[in-house]
Amino acid sequence: MCALEAMSRGLPIVSTPTDGLVDLIEQDKTGFYSDDDHLLATSIVDYLSDPIRYQELTENTKQRFAQIMDVESYQQTLDALYKK
Repeated sequence: MCALEAMSRGLPIVSTPTDGLVDLIEQDKTGFYSDDDHLLATSIVDYLSDPIRYQELTENTKQRFAQIMDVESYQQTLDALYKK
């Protein structure tokens, strides 16, 4: 759920390749995933040190979120989770 919340704000996702996240992340377009801790750290530094690239990732991430979940569906999902 945290990844979806981040994506809704345009934050690129940097993670290990866990179930679900691999389906959300478009490698090097909306974020990055790897089992290598060094590569994960390097990707964060790279994203943050290049404002133009970071802006591209932000826009891509917002678009990806819009593709997979509209605001109404997102709200319903959150409501259902919090009711549990």
